[in-house]
Formats: sequence, structure tokens, C-alpha cells
Amino acid sequence: MRNFSRPLTVLRGLALLATASVYTLAYAEINLGVLSECKDIASVVNELKKGALPAADECKLPQRNLEYTLMQRAGGKQSKLCLLKSTSVDLLSDFACFRYSTPANGAMTCFRRARLKDITAYKQDYERKGATMVQDYLAAASQCKVSNGNSSVTPYVAFPKVLTFIAKFEFGFTTFIGDGRKTDSIIQHGYARTDASITSDIPDAIEYISFNISPTQKQSAVNEKKIGKWTIEIKKHDDYDKEINSELRKKHLRLLIQSIDYDLEKQSETDIPITKKIAILDDIQKNISSSLINEKFTLIRDEDFTKIGLTRKKIIEEADKKMAFGVDKRNQIQVGENILMVFNTHQPACTEKNSGAVAVYSFLVLPMKDVASDFGSVMLTFTGIDNCSDSLRSDVQDYLARLNEVIKKKIFLVLQSH
Repeated sequence: MRNFSRPLTVLRGLALLATASVYTLAYAEINLGVLSECKDIASVVNELKKGALPAADECKLPQRNLEYTLMQRAGGKQSKLCLLKSTSVDLLSDFACFRYSTPANGAMTCFRRARLKDITAYKQDYERKGATMVQDYLAAASQCKVSNGNSSVTPYVAFPKVLTFIAKFEFGFTTFIGDGRKTDSIIQHGYARTDASITSDIPDAIEYISFNISPTQKQSAVNEKKIGKWTIEIKKHDDYDKEINSELRKKHLRLLIQSIDYDLEKQSETDIPITKKIAILDDIQKNISSSLINEKFTLIRDEDFTKIGLTRKKIIEEADKKMAFGVDKRNQIQVGENILMVFNTHQPACTEKNSGAVAVYSFLVLPMKDVASDFGSVMLTFTGIDNCSDSLRSDVQDYLARLNEVIKKKIFLVLQSH
């Protein structure tokens, strides 16, 4: 008899993370004018790119309880955190700004008081009024010269790590720094709920601005492949995976997650109906399924999830919850119902004596409407379970890398036929 408990536990674990990270909140006067302050933003970015460390006389002792709590929870004097006495731009004049006094660190995170009731009001009124304002805000931020022209809402896993000591993410906005699509520098602006266990003299929410600027440009984890008129952008999400795996360990779930996306574009002289685009995605999914079955994987069918109260609709809903608050689902990311889930209890070595398993989950992101060149995406999650969740095991890493190569070749072959 097939044992589906392990791979279906992964879905429950990911669903737990998704729901634990989504909140309902707002602010009647949410500030949508930070990332579009181009002159001040450029000044800070240029300063951080120099890579100079803050001098001792540029730092001050915490003056407010929230500042003090952040310093203490981050490790006190051992944390090498510097609370800056001042900043060089008016934009940050009433923010408390922190930098790490460590080499080659171009990060700075600032926060100031906000109100949770205002965050709640903003979210509750988002569809009626906020969505249009956010689109205008992101468009204005993208026009700044330091931006690479790409701004978006922020997913919860990108919340600045230093702020996790005192707050939980609510929503935010990101602009990417650079001259092209590949960048490793970003600026975030957003809002967070403060930790209620910090009892004395703190606001119930904060507004934050976070700069993560690489002093020297590096290649991001994005590769591009050309096949005829097709462009395939292959994205590895190492930072996000690291955060998710950390959260899984905190919840004592023996899971190891590795994720990779294949974004598909094709230049065509004629518009291709979205139904035909989806048919190509379905063809890819079918071929991924056959290749994994050839690798001795077992397919998880609809009747298998109903035994534990899951349905495809519920899984898609949980996937949607992990999208950033404010994503316009009318013309942006939509997860299709053609979901592939398979697992293997026979290889690699970590599966011996039924001590572990490997699962692969393949989700299809539907093409965006009214974008002729967009053909959607294939989102893959490779998962090590129980003994196969040890990231230090070479057999696990080698096996997951080989599986990705098998799937990548299959995707390329399908695209060549279209």
C-alpha cells in the first residue's frame, strides 16, 4: 500500500507557514510616498554602495524601549548593531536607523511609530481604494534613476531579518536597484505589527524602510535560456528557501525545501489565445510527470488527499496566501488547478529502511491576461522529508540537483516542439 502521510504532511507544514504569516490589518493614512522620494533614495543608496562602516562616534545608545529591545534581542553589544545618531537625508529624519558594523555590509533598516488600526483600515479598504494608489506608488518608485524599473509588493519572507526581533510583517513594497533585470540590491518600505510581549511604552505597529545594497554587484540567482523564440528565465530562491527552512525547523518539522521557477516568454507576431498557452503548460506538466514516474516516483492522486481533508482548491488557496498582500489577481499571479505531486521512498540513500522520502510539487502559474509574450511559469518545490531533510547530506543535494536537470531538459524539449 502506498504511504502518502509524509508528502501530504509537507503540504500541511507549508499551509501552516502560510497562514501563520498572513494577517488582516490597516492605517487610514498609510504613507505611500517613500520609495518615490528619488533624490533622497539615491543619496542613501550611493552612500551605502561605498561600503564604509559607521564609526563609533556615529552611533548612540537606544533612547526608546523598542530600540533598546531590538538591540538586546539582536545580541546586545555583541550584535555589532549601530543605532545611528543621524542620517543624511530628510526622508529618514524621524526614523530610528540601524546599521551593522561589519565589513562589506550595505544594509540599513529604519523604523518609526505607526498604528495598527490604520494598517487594518488600509487593508480592509484595499480593493475599493488602496489598490489603485499602490499601483501609482509602485509606478512612481520604478521611475527613480537608481531603480531598474521594477517595483512590486513584498512577500512576507522578504521582511528584514533584524526587525523580526520586535515585529511581524504585515505588508510592504519593494523596488529593485540596478540597470537590468538581474540585481542583488533592494529597498523595502512597509508596515509591521510589534511584538505584544514587549509591554512598556511601545507602539502597536511600525513603519519601516530597509536598504539592502550590495557594495559590489554580483550575479543574482537568475539564469536565462534562449530556445528559438522562447526565453526561459530560471529563478532559484535561495534566500526565501533559507527563511522557510528556518521556520520549519522552529516548528520541529523535518522538512527541507528547495524551490525553483521557470518563467516562460515567447515573441510572436500574432496573439496566441490564452487557452493555447495553458495547453502548453499542461503539456509541460504531463511530461514532468512522466519523467518523474520513470525515476520511480509515485503519483499522489485526488482521492489520496481527500483522505486527510485536502482538495486541489484548498491547496491553491494556500498557495495564494503565500503571495504578497496587494498582488492584483485580476491580471497577475494565478495558480492553475493542474498540480503535480509525486514522492519517492526508494532513492536516494536517505530513504533506506523507510527512514525518509523525497517529494516534488509542481504548480503552474497561468499566463497574465493581455500580455502577449507571457506564457506563465512552472513553480517547482523539491522537498526532503525526515532523514532526507538534512541539508548537509551530499546524497540529498546531489539527488535534488539531478532531478532538477531531468525536469529542465524535459521543459526545454516540450518548448522546442511548440
